[in-house]
Amino acid sequence: MVTLNDVQFVEAARGFAQRMIRQSTDDTARLRWAFLEAVSRPPSDKEEAVILRALARERARYAADNERAVKVLSPGESPRDSTIPAAEHAAWMQVATLILNLSETVTRN
Repeated sequence: MVTLNDVQFVEAARGFAQRMIRQSTDDTARLRWAFLEAVSRPPSDKEEAVILRALARERARYAADNERAVKVLSPGESPRDSTIPAAEHAAWMQVATLILNLSETVTRN
């Protein structure tokens, strides 16, 4: 639960999402870059499909409630890139949280 709720982990996910967004304008390219950064491998076809569906769901959720997006992005001390729309940033932050909580990310063999 710490990796999902602690301010440091939330802030890390926000920063990772920011880096993903800056990598490309293509969702699949962003996701593949993030996997290589986090677990040193590309996502499987199944992982990619599941996470892209989650991204679509989160985009819709935050697009419908921008105030919630701003709130979820607010924890921590480091400033967020305000040139990124809050709903888009919050959606990618949820993707970052998914990736950062993979067992491969948390525990290395």
